[in-house]
Amino acid sequence: MKNLIIFHIPRTAGKWVHETVDLNGYGQSVKWRGHIPLRDSVSLNPLLGRVAMTIRDPLSWYQSQENFTKYMAEPNPMKLLTQGGHYSLDEALARMANPEVLRELEAQWPEVSFFKHKATKAPWWFFRDSGLGLWSWSIVNALKVRSPRALSAQEITKMLSKVFLIRQGTLRPDLETLFGRGLEYPKETSLERDDRSSDYDTSVTTGLASRHSLVEKEMRMWKEIESLDQTQIATTKRWVPLLRGF
Repeated sequence: MKNLIIFHIPRTAGKWVHETVDLNGYGQSVKWRGHIPLRDSVSLNPLLGRVAMTIRDPLSWYQSQENFTKYMAEPNPMKLLTQGGHYSLDEALARMANPEVLRELEAQWPEVSFFKHKATKAPWWFFRDSGLGLWSWSIVNALKVRSPRALSAQEITKMLSKVFLIRQGTLRPDLETLFGRGLEYPKETSLERDDRSSDYDTSVTTGLASRHSLVEKEMRMWKEIESLDQTQIATTKRWVPLLRGF
């Protein structure tokens, strides 16, 4: 197994995937760059191999972001939207779609940190121009498309159809499809941990999609992602990035 580049969006079981890669002896042959955006990893040429990325459904991802970032020192986007936990997740999602709030954040925080990696341009413009949220921006940021313009939901889904996705909820079958074999897994990891992070609470996320159009759009994107047949992507020898078209 050579020339496989694995990226992960923060809070998508990336550490678990990393541990599984090492446990199965792929640590030397699989390139790993954590959640550094693709185009910031200048030592890697994505044309030389396949690209995989960890991903998670929008609802549980947003809750994990809200729970985790409030304790971080750096100015992560969700922490700024909740003002360090002052606002609830529901209120933060409303603020994410509020042009006045976005203008204020853009003036105060033109640059942010996304899990200890500086984002040269904060995502406020993306929310405003695309009508999508932080989940979608994190995907665009990870793939580091050429153009700074906000992409539509259809364009983002099309981009993801070219990348092998390791989805939290189907971590084990996705990894076994990617590597083409059964794998060993960290013993301390339960099957439940594969499906949902321990910070996921359905009582908090119930109704969020119906109350926030950006989440509704992203959940429709997620359903398309879940329906993708990734077997062909897993066996493709070369990944020709769709990014050139943007």
